[in-house]
Amino acid sequence: MAGKINIKRVDMKENMLRSCWLPFGVNLLLRLPCSAFLLYLLLIMSVSHANILENRISTETRLIEFKIGGGYYAIPRNYLYQMDDWNGGPQQVVSMRLDYPSLSPVDEHNKDCFFHKEACHLYDVVLLDSAMETAEIFSHMIGLFHKPNPQRGPYDLELYEVGPENARQEFYRKVVDGRAIVFICAPFINSGRRDAVCHNVIRTRSGVTMSYYFSIFDLRDAVDVDIKLNNLVDSFSFREKR
Repeated sequence: MAGKINIKRVDMKENMLRSCWLPFGVNLLLRLPCSAFLLYLLLIMSVSHANILENRISTETRLIEFKIGGGYYAIPRNYLYQMDDWNGGPQQVVSMRLDYPSLSPVDEHNKDCFFHKEACHLYDVVLLDSAMETAEIFSHMIGLFHKPNPQRGPYDLELYEVGPENARQEFYRKVVDGRAIVFICAPFINSGRRDAVCHNVIRTRSGVTMSYYFSIFDLRDAVDVDIKLNNLVDSFSFREKR
């Protein structure tokens, strides 16, 4: 079972890479969602090669204080699985691993899931100094979509499409409390059925930029997850270095 979970995680990244291989000459803006993904992979590979970003799942709950994206954060150890310096202080990349849909960290009750001893559904949430938000990418794409007005998407989401059939990008959008939430999905065929990897990048109120990928089959809860993750990350912030 553990092998299947690991393979699924790798396949998701491979399919995203495959969908990012756009024909030469396609507008650069079409490549932005993929560029963010490729940058994330390069960060992980380059720093991991130096044995800095090491996967260290732990059930410890002590707080680790660090600075990233102009904000200060104190996050319990069991939420974290990768960071530049486990002693805290300034960071460039910090990653949290959470159970879906509860968005809870590893503990004594669910650790078999996090250590790949049983089947489960995990979200990897990457905190960065800065990155272009998916809502900002959407604003740059206006005028390039197949249709000027949104199509009716699932779960009360607006749907916009761009790009040729073999390099399609789907933008799912919803405005909640005056904030535009935008998910960018890259479709592909998975074992004969339509699938897609979706991406969300948000700058939180506390200052850090948050990036994560998810399956289009999680789109039903995607807006709720966006809001909960924003609130979760902001709950760990504090104003000044302590």
